[in-house]
Amino acid sequence: MINRTIQQATTKDYEKEEHINKLKKASKNFIETGNTINSSELVLLSPIGELTKLEVLHFILYHTQRHTHQLKNIIEKLNQTKNN
Repeated sequence: MINRTIQQATTKDYEKEEHINKLKKASKNFIETGNTINSSELVLLSPIGELTKLEVLHFILYHTQRHTHQLKNIIEKLNQTKNN
């Protein structure tokens, strides 16, 4: 699975700056939203059920951190592959 992911990542042409700019914009929107919402208000998220908006923001934050960790691992594997 990881080898196939590495192969796909190395053969597809990505616009790095475009993606960086999108991430920066999403981060800014996330912070602005977090500062303006009623964090104790409940939202219904199936199949999770009811969560406060603060809990949803925490989930998004940790989920993003997980993806960042995965990307770091992919980069590490790509660098190892290039050096072999």
